[in-house]
Amino acid sequence: MHGYEIIGELSDRTEGLWRPSPGSIYPTLQLLEDEGLVVAQIDDSAGKRRYNLTEEGQQAAAVVAKGPAPWEEVAAGAPLGARALRHAVAKLMPVVGQVGMSGGPREYEEAAKALDDARRRLYAILAGEQAGNAGQAGNAGNAGQAGNAEQAGNAEPDAGASSSGDPAPGRP
Repeated sequence: MHGYEIIGELSDRTEGLWRPSPGSIYPTLQLLEDEGLVVAQIDDSAGKRRYNLTEEGQQAAAVVAKGPAPWEEVAAGAPLGARALRHAVAKLMPVVGQVGMSGGPREYEEAAKALDDARRRLYAILAGEQAGNAGQAGNAGNAGQAGNAEQAGNAEPDAGASSSGDPAPGRP
């Protein structure tokens, strides 16, 4: 495999929860090569460096295989609901793309309004407010500030604090 294939494989195995950057994969592959665990070979057809385990690397992999796979640990450590959120976004993006490719002015406007509403509701969730109260006149707390921040240049509201000013649960 070459580095980008490894990145894709890790992303696939963790359902997108872990997608290391080339800046972390390639130095790691170089380190593994320096330690004699992998050997790089240039693929003549594509000119890419493909990495294969050496005999020593296969022995090290066999030891690691006795425990849980790193991608399973990443997926298991994901916050409750993270996968569902990721899947919901993955299902939304193609539809937005279809509207962009096939829609007309009316569909663009309606889609933009729906996405704006969804964004406001998400900020309300982060602010600890009920989504139905977001954007109402006189609304106290960050949900109301979210609307003001958007009007003042699309700045993002502080999602790390609740309407009382205390940090949101799980945030320092």
